[in-house]
Amino acid sequence: MRTIMRAFNIAILIPLLFAVTGVAVCYAWLSGAGPDDLSLREEFDAPPVKVFEVDLPGKFTPGVGKAPEGMTGSWPQFRNSSLDGVSVEETPLAESWPAGGPKVLWSLDLGQGYGGAAIHKGRVYVLDYYEGRPAGTKDPVDESQKGDLLRCLSLVDGSEIWRQWYHIPIRRSHGVSRSVPAVTDRFVVTIGPKGHVLCLNAVTGKPIWTMDLVKKYGAVIPEWYSAQCPLIDTIEVEEGDKTIQRKVAVLAPGGAKALMLARDCETGEILWETPNPDKLLMTHSSIMPLEHWGTRMYIYCTTGGVVGVSAEDGKIIWRFKDWQVTPALSPSPVIIGDEQIFLSAAYKAGCLMLKIKQNDDGESIAVEAFRRGPGIFGSIQQTPLLYEKHLYGVLTNNAGQARQQMICMNLDGVRLWSSGPENKFELGPYLIADGKILALDGKTGMLTMARATPAGWKELAKAQVFDGHEAWAPMAIADGRLILRDLTKMLCLDLRDPNAPKPAKTPAKQRP
Repeated sequence: MRTIMRAFNIAILIPLLFAVTGVAVCYAWLSGAGPDDLSLREEFDAPPVKVFEVDLPGKFTPGVGKAPEGMTGSWPQFRNSSLDGVSVEETPLAESWPAGGPKVLWSLDLGQGYGGAAIHKGRVYVLDYYEGRPAGTKDPVDESQKGDLLRCLSLVDGSEIWRQWYHIPIRRSHGVSRSVPAVTDRFVVTIGPKGHVLCLNAVTGKPIWTMDLVKKYGAVIPEWYSAQCPLIDTIEVEEGDKTIQRKVAVLAPGGAKALMLARDCETGEILWETPNPDKLLMTHSSIMPLEHWGTRMYIYCTTGGVVGVSAEDGKIIWRFKDWQVTPALSPSPVIIGDEQIFLSAAYKAGCLMLKIKQNDDGESIAVEAFRRGPGIFGSIQQTPLLYEKHLYGVLTNNAGQARQQMICMNLDGVRLWSSGPENKFELGPYLIADGKILALDGKTGMLTMARATPAGWKELAKAQVFDGHEAWAPMAIADGRLILRDLTKMLCLDLRDPNAPKPAKTPAKQRP
């Protein structure tokens, strides 16, 4: 009998062990864990890890597209030039949409990801990922062609003006691309999912300088890859007896050799690097500037709390440790005036309002103004909007009956309204333009337009724009054209009011 029972137990245990092993392997595969992903999770004092050698800047290819003339609208970086997610343009938008929804001006197949667009004067910039075969096809995959792909497109028809590609094999882990480029009249800067930085001429696509944040600074790329969006800022630098202004790219490697850095866009000169003795690591959040009592600083959420870094010399001015969110921190700081910083996150973190003050020694410090649980407000990955002294955002799944709903909250942390159970937006993006909220349901692909007012949720229109597949990328709008995407497709919608008076044309100059 014992022999029979032993054989019976072995017969059960062996399949069970295989099942457990299979589950572990499947989890590792689905989570994107692989040899080069695991190496990025090593501690700073671990043996050096092998970094894939990327031939930056890669290959430039001109396209057939042409930049349109006469378009002046701009959404030049993550959360627009105002960095609050609100359009400052005066282009009137339609108050309602036809039955079929807004007109689709063009569409484009992309590699899997959530990299949103930047728009500047008729050009659209998107950092895509080329998966080794044309998007939307079943052609054989060419492993040697996998890589980050910066595309410059025409806002009018989506045709490609130029592209810059470099080879970097990346396994999909909830998609690949994550970030939004930053653009000026002269420069475009991108951060790839594994920390590769390009600075190019925004018009011609000609490379100016490049950087590998992992190789140069020991950056530890977060799980699900980097979603940090670059910031292009203007800082003043003393040169002799003159004060000059320089356009700089501000980046946060979060590595052993630097927490943050400022690099001149034109010359490539590194103006300063922030020491990182406490080993504060990169998150999915992005850097936001704050001007406090004449001192410009950069606010960044690290794995070890929030820091304020001097724009003048890169030194840490203050650090607030009691805002550490695991396993991922995605929303960026929302700057309110010259002394308040609003923070939000998922995983039951809720939200936090910081106030920048001066201590008895005249030094800047950050103190907690208020904190609210996820039942009042919290955000998984989108950054809330600041509009007319009110905050707008979508709640997490920990918010009870109001989960995934749009809410409006005042600056004292009091929730004023929610959009109701019939208006949920999952992980989808949102922005405000022409006094209207444009919010995309990340799960269903339904786009909603509502009035942006603290008086209550006032819906204006709805339209099904995607078939519902992880529509999570930040949106952008310029010249009345809305750029949005799901996991594999980008759309340009015409939201202009057809009844608005057209601007008068300037008479053409007569040839002498």
